[in-house]
Amino acid sequence: MTALDMIEEIQVTHPRNLAQALENRMKGLIVMASYANYKCYRIDGIDIEENPTSDFNGQGGPITYKDYYLQKHSIKIKNLGQPLILTKVKWRDEEITIKLIPELCRLTGLSDEMRADFRVMSDIAIHTRLQPQERLNKSIELTNNLGANAAQIVNKFSLGINPQPITVDAIRLPMEKITIGGKQSIDLDDRGGFNLRGSILASVDIDTWAVLSTQRDQEDRDKLVKTLQNKARQIGVTMGAPYQLDYNPKSLANLVRTLNRPPGGHPAPQIGVILLPGNMIDRYHEIKEASCLTSGIPIQVVMGNSVRNPKRFDS
Repeated sequence: MTALDMIEEIQVTHPRNLAQALENRMKGLIVMASYANYKCYRIDGIDIEENPTSDFNGQGGPITYKDYYLQKHSIKIKNLGQPLILTKVKWRDEEITIKLIPELCRLTGLSDEMRADFRVMSDIAIHTRLQPQERLNKSIELTNNLGANAAQIVNKFSLGINPQPITVDAIRLPMEKITIGGKQSIDLDDRGGFNLRGSILASVDIDTWAVLSTQRDQEDRDKLVKTLQNKARQIGVTMGAPYQLDYNPKSLANLVRTLNRPPGGHPAPQIGVILLPGNMIDRYHEIKEASCLTSGIPIQVVMGNSVRNPKRFDS
């Protein structure tokens, strides 16, 4: 799937606020250029004011993007109306912004829509969650294929590919125990998991914390606060009454960036909890970036549909 494919999908679903939709859905994604050295770039924005017929200052003077790619890479751009991708790169010890052609950039990784699609994730799991022996067999199959398909190159440099991996004696460590409060301990299961049913070893009280939600989610917010306080008490953590901030979806990231200086004269919180409507999942990365890079306040995002799902919420 190319970046242009995704842009065209967003153009169909969000024709009115296209610029904001492109920013929300695509900013932060990684694309790989399908030419030259197949370098990967992070999308920092989408420029809807320019297209491949726009020009930039090349080494020989102004040149359009379509002419540049034709002359430099022998690539003829098909869609001349597509917007351009903005990405920041290092150039001679400084950071500059360059523009890429979406139709020449392939998306890498998984989109939020793919992660939310149970069928897609189930199909992927067939290939990624292999048992140890299956994983070993796949590795051997890969090396055999490499040896057969790259025989001419390998022989040219007098190299060889051994399909069998090196065998190394392993050490099996005894199962650890998790020490909790009250001088108690918890045994781990075979996969290293455990359930905490008692107090933690050393708790830190949370006296000042903030809960952010939209006005329409106030009922879910109250339910979330009450449940968090009850659950925290069970593991020996005291959570005071939070102060509550209503947010406008369009200004949520700005509110998170200034959470160390919250409005209304509130003190900076120890943590912030954001109740996020299901249709705003694309804001997750923006929220985390604002939290980690600007305000420095730890943020936990809770999806509204999880609060309304009894099984998910109780877990």
